[in-house]
Amino acid sequence: MKHTTPRPVLVLLLAAAAAGCDEDSTFEVRLSNIAVATSQGEEVNVTVRDDDGLRTFRTGDFDASDAGPPRTGRFPVAESGELEIRFTWIVDGETLSDGPARWGLKKDHRWTVDIWRSETDPTLRCFGCVGSVRVTIPAPHRQTEDDAFWIVWSGLPNDFDGVL
Repeated sequence: MKHTTPRPVLVLLLAAAAAGCDEDSTFEVRLSNIAVATSQGEEVNVTVRDDDGLRTFRTGDFDASDAGPPRTGRFPVAESGELEIRFTWIVDGETLSDGPARWGLKKDHRWTVDIWRSETDPTLRCFGCVGSVRVTIPAPHRQTEDDAFWIVWSGLPNDFDGVL
């Protein structure tokens, strides 16, 4: 006996699958309180690696045209596996700070990564942040004794429309 799926059911299944395509996971990187003095030989690189590949954002790739912090815009990211963000601070061609942060990805999430320069962990005053990693600054380049870069990340399901 040949089994066939009724046409209306097939149409609904295809429509549901197509609608699910809009729910893919994405990420965005923001330089939350970092003023990069490119005229003084400063630059930053942020590398994003997941199971789908590698992307590198350099100083000029961050859009600073709106009132918020300079940002990359949203890009697709794998639905599972691990995400690695590597932050590198370069002055006069010399890498002074370099460090990674890694975490497990979740399906249908929008991830935001903020790079901070701060004496204390920014997650202490962040509601909704998932984690953070401290990236050391060499002593001669610190503004204070505890000065460091921080990679801070948060992730929300795409269907979350509430307020944190």
